[in-house]
Amino acid sequence: MSNSRTNYREEFVICREMMTPNPACCQADDTAVTAAMMMKSGNYGAVPVVSDRTEMRVVGIVTDRDLAMKVIAEQRDLYNTTVADVMSKDLVTCDLDDDYDDVIKAMKKHQIRRLPVIDRNKRLVGIVSTADVALHGDEDDIGRTMQKISEPDGGIGGGFGVGKAGLWLAGGLGLGAGLFLLMNQDKARRWANAVSDLPDRARERGDQISDKATEMASCVRDTVTGHGQDDNPATRL
Repeated sequence: MSNSRTNYREEFVICREMMTPNPACCQADDTAVTAAMMMKSGNYGAVPVVSDRTEMRVVGIVTDRDLAMKVIAEQRDLYNTTVADVMSKDLVTCDLDDDYDDVIKAMKKHQIRRLPVIDRNKRLVGIVSTADVALHGDEDDIGRTMQKISEPDGGIGGGFGVGKAGLWLAGGLGLGAGLFLLMNQDKARRWANAVSDLPDRARERGDQISDKATEMASCVRDTVTGHGQDDNPATRL
């Protein structure tokens, strides 16, 4: 019997049934290190930000990309950088009783993969991700949603320009490497300085490889033709 969910979809499923309840969260005045350690310990890609842990009112969301791009790539002082400095404040949330279609539409419209879920008092009660949605929808829906989320945002030049690519090189090392550099800013600065020397070093290395290849080719040619060798066939290729 096939287990394919290609055309499967649960009817009338709502956020409270899809979400991960009681998600990890941090406060706006927490340091970037606190958020990074929380992501590492729970293997989270994003953490909602609340005003305080009593009221639990959502004021933003901080992602691993925020830490990579706004802390590591900008070489900020990690102990003096707060979550409020780097979090996304244009927050999109969903209510407990919003349904599957509401979530899909919000993800497509705002090109986001995670939505904090709030109750009627605007308190954080859960988070719903594309992975959660995938458990309740069909593959076509999820495929179209992911395609829409991944479309370019229409920035300068309409594509992935050199400047943006440079930032991705600095901040897109992966969460593990990114957090390592976040915790070791002296090494991060040395790496950043080393990157500026890469073109010259690459050309130098390329010249070395070219010279070595020429030398090897000459050696092989002499061996095959017998130049520089005695007349004993056993010394030839």
